[in-house]
Amino acid sequence: DTSRPSLIRLEDGCELSMRATLIGHFRESEGITIEQDAFVGPGAIILPNVVVGRGAVVAAGSVVTRSVPPMTVVQGNPAVPVARCGVPLLPEIPLKEFSRNLRPLPARVPKS
Repeated sequence: DTSRPSLIRLEDGCELSMRATLIGHFRESEGITIEQDAFVGPGAIILPNVVVGRGAVVAAGSVVTRSVPPMTVVQGNPAVPVARCGVPLLPEIPLKEFSRNLRPLPARVPKS
C-alpha cells in the first residue's frame, strides 16, 4: 500500500514474494500484519483487517479476506485453510522437510 504504508506491519523473518499485493485500507477497514516467519506467495492479495499468523503460508495467487491462524496454509479465492504446518517455510528449511510436516485439514462441505 504505497499511499499509507504505516498501516502495514511486517515482523522479523516474514517473506513477501514477487507481485504480492497488500491493501492496507479501504473505507473503514485499516491495517495488515504479517507475523514472524510467515510466507506470502507470488501474486497473493492481502486485504485490510487481516493478520497472517506466525509461520503461516499464503499460497500463490490467493486472496486473503480473513485472518490466517499461525502455522496454517491457506489457498484460493477467498483463501481457506487447507493444511497445518509442522515447521515454518523458512529459507534454511528444505522444501522436502516442510512438505513432509504438512498435515491436511478435512475438506469443508458447502452448506446447501
